[in-house]
Amino acid sequence: MNFSIETNRLILRDFLEEDRLTYFQYFKEPDAQNNILKVQSDDRCLQKVFALGLQIAKQRYRRHYLLTIVEKQSLTPIGNCSFLSAITHSREAQIGWHLGSSYRGQGFATETAACLLQLGFEKHLVEVVRADCFPGNFASIRVIQKIGMKPTRSGLILQWVRGYRYGERRPILRYQINKQEWLEKLSSDKS
Repeated sequence: MNFSIETNRLILRDFLEEDRLTYFQYFKEPDAQNNILKVQSDDRCLQKVFALGLQIAKQRYRRHYLLTIVEKQSLTPIGNCSFLSAITHSREAQIGWHLGSSYRGQGFATETAACLLQLGFEKHLVEVVRADCFPGNFASIRVIQKIGMKPTRSGLILQWVRGYRYGERRPILRYQINKQEWLEKLSSDKS
């Protein structure tokens, strides 16, 4: 079951075998290491996640999306994104994205994240969408804020607990947006 969704400049589509090399390259870039989980630069973990993405692409009914981000004009894979716990009418789902270094700072992450919100709220009718990141990942924090997400009320201890749950020894911030907030953001962006 091939899935794809388009934005103005991007195509978000299921993983294909030919995406494997760029998928690995983007997670191995030296400047990405401070902003990704340690396991995301581990070869075995990358292999497992990529294989899972190929397997998910064959599913008729989706609980998760692991997608390649393709620049529409050149048809170049520029990164990947995820929409997890995409169960229709679920309480909460999670989005994430990762771009190759030469594609950062051009609005592609914001365009991707906004598309994932639309997928969650319009197709799967989830109540809340969240995103997690490290406190020093200022680029992701800017994207998160641009799409209207707000930080959850969690103290430093909970941020550290969240980090430990991810296998990290540093805090992780959580942001979220509900459907009503998203609709208000869309309305204000149009005016």
